[in-house]
Amino acid sequence: MYAIICEGAAEEAILDVLLDNKLLKLSKKDLLENKVHRTRSAKNFFDKHMRLSFSEKVYIYRILDSKRESFTIPKKIEREYRGKFEVKNVITAPEIEILVIISEGQYSKYQKSKLKPSEYCKQILKIQKIKEYKYVYEYFSDISRLLDAITKYRELVKKDSEYQMLYDLLDNKFKN
Repeated sequence: MYAIICEGAAEEAILDVLLDNKLLKLSKKDLLENKVHRTRSAKNFFDKHMRLSFSEKVYIYRILDSKRESFTIPKKIEREYRGKFEVKNVITAPEIEILVIISEGQYSKYQKSKLKPSEYCKQILKIQKIKEYKYVYEYFSDISRLLDAITKYRELVKKDSEYQMLYDLLDNKFKN
């Protein structure tokens, strides 16, 4: 059993595109409640979703844009669920919107700016709805655009051994 959690609408949209098009190693039917969950709080996630009884271990994929984001699991929950879950962090630093910048062929220009990716998208690329689920889902509905951006991100950004990348979650047949 798996769970995917993310913080915002853009991340959720990208994961939904990947799942809806069967591009990941896992499918929606493999997921806890058959969907991506939006939350930042470990306590809220465990209180709301892990109170169910599972016969198998739950692998929790956290989609993060910062290594500083905490997912502090209260000691009581840690004891109660010991051995029943494993958290895997998937990084999209500095923000998930970097995939749009890469897709638009603007990565080198973005690097010269002092803007956050979401601000770059709004100010330079004139994409005002960059954080809205519907816009991001439609933008990446051309799955080749999304796969190319994920692959290029992997090539452009130094991988940290503590974190996975979206590329690592792709089904092998979609990796170069």
